[in-house]
Amino acid sequence: MGDYENHTLSFSGASGSASYVISGNKLTETGEYSCIFYATDIAGNTNLTHLSFDVKDVTPPSININSPLNQTYSDNLILLSVSLSENVTSVNYSLDGKENASLNGSGNLWSRIINSSIGGHNVIFYAVDSSGNLGISAAVYFSVVSQEPQTITQTQTVYVGGGGGLTIIEKNPELIIYNKEIELLSGEEGLFVLDVYNNYTYSILENLTLSLNGIPAGDISITPDKIPSIAQNETKSFSIKIISPNYTDYAEYDLNALIKGKIVRYGIINNYSENRLIKLVVQGISEKEARKKLADAEEAIFEMQQANLSIAGLEQILNQSKAWLNEKRVYKKSWELSDQVIKIRDVASEANDLLRKLIESMKNPKNNNLIASSVIKNSESYKNQGRLRDLLTGKVVFTSDSIENYINRAVTAFEGGDYYTALAIAREARDLLLSERSANPLLFFYVYWPFFLLALLFLLAAGIFSFRLLWKMHIGKQSNLISKKFKRFFESAANKFTSFFRRLLFKDKKGVMIVDHSVIASLKLALNEKDVKGKIIKINSNNR
Repeated sequence: MGDYENHTLSFSGASGSASYVISGNKLTETGEYSCIFYATDIAGNTNLTHLSFDVKDVTPPSININSPLNQTYSDNLILLSVSLSENVTSVNYSLDGKENASLNGSGNLWSRIINSSIGGHNVIFYAVDSSGNLGISAAVYFSVVSQEPQTITQTQTVYVGGGGGLTIIEKNPELIIYNKEIELLSGEEGLFVLDVYNNYTYSILENLTLSLNGIPAGDISITPDKIPSIAQNETKSFSIKIISPNYTDYAEYDLNALIKGKIVRYGIINNYSENRLIKLVVQGISEKEARKKLADAEEAIFEMQQANLSIAGLEQILNQSKAWLNEKRVYKKSWELSDQVIKIRDVASEANDLLRKLIESMKNPKNNNLIASSVIKNSESYKNQGRLRDLLTGKVVFTSDSIENYINRAVTAFEGGDYYTALAIAREARDLLLSERSANPLLFFYVYWPFFLLALLFLLAAGIFSFRLLWKMHIGKQSNLISKKFKRFFESAANKFTSFFRRLLFKDKKGVMIVDHSVIASLKLALNEKDVKGKIIKINSNNR
C-alpha cells in the first residue's frame, strides 16, 4: 500500500496498553492498510506483530442546517434542525461556544428545541458517521427578541388601604413588563380573556392548560380546562373570571399565568410552557366617581375665588389629585384629595359666615340671635360685603376685650388661609360671647325693651278695661235700686196728686172743670208741663 511511517507509542511498567490516533491526511484514500507493531524491552529484545484493516469511507458527512437561520426570532423557543448527506451515528451542537450538547434523531435527520435567552446567539453543528468521519457546519448567527408587551408599568409605590385613607410608601423604581393589565373595583367580578397564539413554524401546540397565581384572595375560574390543539398561526383563548378582594381601597397584584402543554414539530413531541405576567389593579372607587369629585373640587375653588377667599395651597392639592387620577391611576387617592379641597371650602364658608355674624352681633346686640342658633354656611350672602378686617372697625356694645382679641385672631387666621383654625377660634368666641351676654341683665333689657314696653301697655289696657267693666257692673246695680225708689216715689206722688186734684178741681156753671192757677204752678214744679197739659182734659184759660 505504500511506504510505512514510524510512529511511537509510550507506556511504562512490565505490562500495559497504549493507544494512538492516526490523524491528518494519513488515511485519505479507501483501501486496505496494515500496521506493524514493534516492542523492545530494556534488555534489547525485540518482537513484532501485524494488523490489517480496511478503510472504506473517508468523506465526512455534509451538514445542511434547516433551523435556525440567520435572522431574528420573536420567541425564545428555537428549533435546532439539521439534515445530513448520509446516515450518521451522532450529531452535536455548540451554542455560543459552550460545551457540546446532542441533538435527537437518527439516520440523516436530527433536531431539538431549545429555550434561548433574549439577545444575539451563534450555533455550530458536528456530525460523526459510522466510519468516524467528523463533519463540521458553518456558524449560524441569529437573535431572539421578546414579544411586544401590552403594558409597560413602572412599579414604585405600595398603597395600603384603610378607614383613614391611603398610606403611600414610595419604593425604588423597578421596570416590569406586563403582557396584560386589568382593572377591577373592590369586590367586583371581572371577566377577561388570555389569548394563546401559535407562531411557531411547522408546529402544533397540544393539550394546553392554564394556571393563575398571585392573587391573595378572591374567586378565580378558568374555562376551558384544556385547549386540545392550536395550529400554526392560529389563536385560541382562555376565559378568566376573577372576583377581586373587597377589603382594600387600592392594591396591585402581579398574576403569573402559566400555560403548559406539548409542542409537536416535525413529528417530534416536546414539553411546552409559557409564562404571562398580568397586572391586576383593584380600585376602591370607580374612575367616574373620582372624576366627578375632581370636578366638584374645581368648582369649589372657583366659588372661593368669587367670594374673595384665599385659595393658598388648594391649587397644589388639586394638581396632586389630577396626577393621582390621570398618571398614577389611583382613583381613591385622587378622590380623597379632591374631597379635602371641598371640605376646606366648606370650612372656609362656615368660618366666613360665623365671623361676619359675630362682628354684626358685637356691633348690635339685638342681632345676638344670629349666633345663638346653629350656624348655617352662607358665604353667598357675603360675596360683595367687604373684607372681614374692614368690618372690625367701629364701636362694639356689651363685648369684652377678650372676645375682641378672639375675633382678631380668627380673622388673622382666616386671611392667612388657615380656615380650620379660624373656625375653631370663632366658635370659642361665639360661646364666650353668648355666655357673657346671658349673664348680663342690662343687656337683656337693652335687647328686649320693646317687648317689655308692649307687655306694660297690654297690662295697662287690660287694667283699664277691667276697671270700666267693674264700674259698669256697679253702676247697673245702683241704677236698679234708684229706679225702684223713684218708682215708689212717683207712685206715691201720683196718688197724692190725684187726691189733691180731686179736692181742688170743680165745675163752673157751664160744666167745665176749672183749677186754680196756683195749683197748676205748683204742679209744674213736680211734673213736666207738657204732660200736665196732656192729662188735663180742659183748662179754662179765662179763669184767673
